[in-house]
Amino acid sequence: MSKTHFGNGERERLVLTREEAQRFRELAHQKGPRQELMARLLLDAGLRVAELTHLRLKWMLYEGQPTRKIHIHESIAKDQRGRMIPMTEEITAALVEYIRDQGAIADLQNPNAYLFPSRKGAGPLTSRQVERIVEKIGREACGKQVSPHDLRYTFASHMAEVVDIPTVQHLLGHKNSYTTDLYVKRDNEQARYAMEMNTTKRRSNN
Repeated sequence: MSKTHFGNGERERLVLTREEAQRFRELAHQKGPRQELMARLLLDAGLRVAELTHLRLKWMLYEGQPTRKIHIHESIAKDQRGRMIPMTEEITAALVEYIRDQGAIADLQNPNAYLFPSRKGAGPLTSRQVERIVEKIGREACGKQVSPHDLRYTFASHMAEVVDIPTVQHLLGHKNSYTTDLYVKRDNEQARYAMEMNTTKRRSNN
């Protein structure tokens, strides 16, 4: 588990290793369909916690079936930067299981219903409720205090290993690539180290 440091007083962010991320997913699965779907959307789609809590059924389902993409509507996205995120097989399976879970969603016929309604049925879960769920799984799976935003950082870091920065920027919904660079700082540091080692090697060969 690596740490990304900030110079502006913010808490350092944790980036889970791939092994830790898998343990997180597995434990979330054991906890139940709701926890697994939350984990998948945060860790495998990079959603912000506010986006997660305000997702509506109509942005995830079409005629009762999962869509091919997750629609992050501009009304819930930061800076009103709506985007479409591919729905992976794992997210789709978690969504189907969640819906099957003993009426997990009270009103499937209401397209405006929240994907994660509060237990009282009046509005969505709060960000703090999601944070508690994530923190509990993080402690048990990784032995660390993990936040929803740490899962978003982990998503960005792992994606940056296999796709280009513009793609990561789009998936995260960032306005500019500078913000995305902060999310994948660990990879930037590794690249800098590799470049410095390459320079040193070339100098030694001269």
